Amino acid sequence: MTPWPTALFSSDLISAAVQSQLPEGYLMRPLEITDYHKGFYDCLAGLTVVGKVSEESFRSTFEKMCQGGGGVYHIVVIEDLAASRIVATGTLVVEQKFLRSCGKAGHIEDIVVHDSQRGKKFGIR
Repeated sequence: MTPWPTALFSSDLISAAVQSQLPEGYLMRPLEITDYHKGFYDCLAGLTVVGKVSEESFRSTFEKMCQGGGGVYHIVVIEDLAASRIVATGTLVVEQKFLRSCGKAGHIEDIVVHDSQRGKKFGIR
């Protein structure tokens, strides 16, 4: 059995130009399987009610998203490296279409910045 990837997608898809605009000590990267312990849900709670999610449920959902194939889910996080905490997140869902010569469409969802990090323009990067 092939082990699951540790990141939801390749970090090569995140522009170096965007990364360079972040303040020093912050990293924009794909969601990783270890982010459950880095405050991912604390960050999401700034957007809506997330409910009680066990680490097992998080891992199971992460694995299902990896199985989707074709780069459907692109959950990006910004990590405060000094604190080892997720301080912002957003999702790009890529939908395969029959329209536009069987092209793809992207939908941006679930953009949230932790209260302690507001004002740093993380939500517009």
